[in-house]
Amino acid sequence: MKNLPLLRLAREHHAPETDQVLAQLFSGVFGAPDHEARTLDLLRRGACDGVASAMWLLGETLLDDGKEEVTAEGVEWLERAAKMGVGMAAMRLAIFYGQDSLQHFDEARQLHWTFRAAEMGVPLAAYQIGLAFEDGEIGDIVDYSSAVHWYEVAAGYGYPLALQRLAYAFRDGELGLVPDRARADELERRAAEFSKLRQRAELEDWLLLAKAGDRDTQKWLSLAYREGFGGLAADLEQAKYWEERADSTG
Repeated sequence: MKNLPLLRLAREHHAPETDQVLAQLFSGVFGAPDHEARTLDLLRRGACDGVASAMWLLGETLLDDGKEEVTAEGVEWLERAAKMGVGMAAMRLAIFYGQDSLQHFDEARQLHWTFRAAEMGVPLAAYQIGLAFEDGEIGDIVDYSSAVHWYEVAAGYGYPLALQRLAYAFRDGELGLVPDRARADELERRAAEFSKLRQRAELEDWLLLAKAGDRDTQKWLSLAYREGFGGLAADLEQAKYWEERADSTG
């Protein structure tokens, strides 16, 4: 199971029950020899009890497994979560149906779930709809007005790519917008700020997983501190600490 992506998804789209689910997962599951099976069991129990965020995380996990025999179940849990208002479940369905290398590719369903996700506040979905309108992929016509609308929706959530696209448009007079250098500069500044915030949040995710006993994350932190990458300054003492933690986790 990909623990870090699950944690990031939970942070990106907070639902009231998500903290409860993650608390259960971190209360002795991560780092255990059979943590994947135990985590899956906890998610399934939560989903069967009607916890929307557990349905979403269970669906994510089953699709990430890549086995065709659990794909249908994964889709079913994601659909149930999306109908209960979990926007990231709708986004995952859009991604699933948009993979043209798979037999499940369905453009109509992809568009449906992308719009649903955007309406439920997922900035990535809003940004992708903006791109589709700009490129003429919806209705086979280029619609700059709709593209700007959806870029602005995504930008309202601080989505860096949407902020950057609008900045370019205002700077160069694209998408039917009147050139406005001051507006472009402000949007670029906001994009840079939100990018830094996202990087800090991702580092917090790594630290949380490492402290919870995830050995792979502990090893990554040891290397990152030793070499000074991933937003971390080189710190040999911290590198040694996380190396020892990883060894003790075994």
